[in-house]
Amino acid sequence: MGHAHAHGHSHDHDRVSDTPLGKKHARVLKIVFGLNAGMAVIEATTGYLAHSKALVADTLDMAGDAVASASGLFVQNKSKKWQAGVALAKAAVMGAMGVGVLVGAVLAISSPVLPVMAAMGIVGAMAFAANAASYLLLYPYRNDNINMKSTMMCMKNDMVSNVAVLAAAGASRLLLSPIPDIIVGIAISGLFIKSSIEIGRESIKMLREAQAEEKKDNAAPAPAPRAEPKKSFSLKKAIKGMFNRKAANANEQPAANNAPAASKPAAAPKGNNG
Repeated sequence: MGHAHAHGHSHDHDRVSDTPLGKKHARVLKIVFGLNAGMAVIEATTGYLAHSKALVADTLDMAGDAVASASGLFVQNKSKKWQAGVALAKAAVMGAMGVGVLVGAVLAISSPVLPVMAAMGIVGAMAFAANAASYLLLYPYRNDNINMKSTMMCMKNDMVSNVAVLAAAGASRLLLSPIPDIIVGIAISGLFIKSSIEIGRESIKMLREAQAEEKKDNAAPAPAPRAEPKKSFSLKKAIKGMFNRKAANANEQPAANNAPAASKPAAAPKGNNG
């Protein structure tokens, strides 16, 4: 019983449990969550006030990263099946956010507003620094499990988005047009959707593998005492013993019948009385 429980644990926990490695994961994810949650608030406020679609899109990026790191903490001691399920949900959220940003950016084409380029540049640079720091923190643990990997992928995508925001700020200043800002908003939404599809595929693959392992473990027969062979052997032995006893009785019976005749005394001859 104890061995089976330990074996199940080694299957279920994808190298992430209450080990020193798991504690490092938790520490890194907490730092990443703090960086991204803080920057999401800053970008949301600045993007709204500066009328920047690119910054608004990047806000969703940062918020998505905060969700990614929080979900990574949630599945820290969960099974592989749980990790895959959470990563799949995360992919769905990323995809929905991408569609939302895409719709907003497309709608902005009909009524463009020139953004505040200085605000875009400053906040875009701050966001890039936060994502670069998060990426470097996550990189050593990228192959430990799917949630660390997907969170790191979010940081990489965000750095591309941050560079795009800076480029949009420069282009908008140069052209005095909101179009570069809108184009970057559309591009970031496309990146969101692409990343969500990649993570979703990997999550589904991992979920299937976890389910296959679970079925395999459940299908394995539990060790049981071999009662049938023992019963069969005992029955055979009993039958054999019965025949041996019958044979022994048959051999003893003639000897028992002959014994009185052999031991019977001979009759004394009749004497003459006179």
